[in-house]
Amino acid sequence: MIREVLDEYLSAKKEDFANHPMAQLLRRKIPQEINRILESESYIIKGSAGQGTWAKIPWIVIMDHEITENPKNGYYIAYLFKENMEGVYLTLMQGVENVKNEYGKDASKILRDCASKIRAQIECEDCLKEISLTEDAGHPYEDAIIYATYYPRDDLPENDRLVSDLKKFSKIYKELKSLPIGSFYDFIESKGFYFEPEIVEDFLLSIKVKPFVILTGNSGTGKTKLAQLYGEYISDGEKRYLMVPVGANWTEKRHIFGYLNIMTGEYQSTPALDFIMKARGDPDNPYLLILDEMNLSHVERYFSDFLSAIESGEPIPLHDNPECDFPQEIEIPENLIVVGTVNVDETTYMFSPKVLDRANTIEFETTNPKKYLTNQPKQELKGNLKFLENPLNHNIETAKIKEDLNPILDQITDELEFFYKELKGSGFDFGFRVVNEILSFMHAAWIYQGKPKEWDKWERYFDAQIKQKILPKIHGPERLLRDTLQKLKKHCRGKFPNSEKKLEEMEETLKVQRYVSFIR
Repeated sequence: MIREVLDEYLSAKKEDFANHPMAQLLRRKIPQEINRILESESYIIKGSAGQGTWAKIPWIVIMDHEITENPKNGYYIAYLFKENMEGVYLTLMQGVENVKNEYGKDASKILRDCASKIRAQIECEDCLKEISLTEDAGHPYEDAIIYATYYPRDDLPENDRLVSDLKKFSKIYKELKSLPIGSFYDFIESKGFYFEPEIVEDFLLSIKVKPFVILTGNSGTGKTKLAQLYGEYISDGEKRYLMVPVGANWTEKRHIFGYLNIMTGEYQSTPALDFIMKARGDPDNPYLLILDEMNLSHVERYFSDFLSAIESGEPIPLHDNPECDFPQEIEIPENLIVVGTVNVDETTYMFSPKVLDRANTIEFETTNPKKYLTNQPKQELKGNLKFLENPLNHNIETAKIKEDLNPILDQITDELEFFYKELKGSGFDFGFRVVNEILSFMHAAWIYQGKPKEWDKWERYFDAQIKQKILPKIHGPERLLRDTLQKLKKHCRGKFPNSEKKLEEMEETLKVQRYVSFIR
């Protein structure tokens, strides 16, 4: 079949593309044969001769679904045919398109650097590290190659050799899955996605100090994707995350915790409850439960027991039938992280203070198209990543936190006092829970920053906490909030830029709509 493509593709390009047998050969017949050879249910195999018109470089890709399901990102095996059909490469390569879109002219260097790092950890005897697909300037695929083997059309090896090489590359591909991933931010980039480092820092710090985080923002800003990527990152070979779409009919806790069927006497569990029980049985590893679009129903109606259990540590009752084999109650394990994603439109509901009080609420902003489509310099997180990325190791007594943060404690106290007094008049003052969680977040950030004696970056992290813990509860009409928002914005000016920007947005919304809330 490889021979058929090399011999006949150029002739096929002169004919109509639609329903051409050559396109069918690349899309169906060769992938089916590869699937027969490899006999792996984990592989997704696709071929392409182009989309609507003939491709310059036809290809067949072999993707492990645990690594990627789209050749735009991740790593995979690929057959790449030279433009002049003088030969074909069997390659282990990286997805190009997402990296190219994010980094523009820097994409080539990023792809080549990443390939070098992988080669330093996995060897491939007699493999090529460079390929040439066209006679023109370098094709983007050439930058993405990790390893390759070349088969010239005039000296195409026997089928046994082709099969042997394919299995060899499949083995190398499996080794790639077991490599140390690096930082979470590196993992995000390896998947072809981009988030501002501050968003990722705030997300990881929030998880460390409280296992309940709300991600809000317009549709398409990456809320669910960041949570899903984190789930993949912590899975380490065994899936340790579960995404549960919340339904508009969720009006009681049975949608998460199941119910006792009084007709059969059996307990009807749910995927979420099964996942929680799995987490309880593996306390040394983190587990992530993602509630997607969690405000499609009133959160308090189906999630209040969960919130109370997180705070109190008390078990949640499931049933009271002693004859039922299913446990009568369940404790929420400390290694369970819950992330809720939120969209706001006419089909969703607002959060009550009870919910917002117990979470860090992180807002995702839309990316300016010009910024997205132009070059983005490669970024990284700078700090104690081992500490930051372990969500199971930060449970510090308040007295110790005060001692460690003593050089800036008075400044933090003054800031909290200001916000408390200003918000009390509007009915949005906060209690000791918010204060303690802000202090815990600041302490985690201080450790992440290397425990500096003179911490000159504390305002960046306090800015995050203003926006994540204090501002989300604010909502109301103009007559109640106009003066309050003005005072808060003036106070944040020059010190807390993200909070100032958010307050300015809320102030503008208040002027136009006469009503405003943090979650738009």
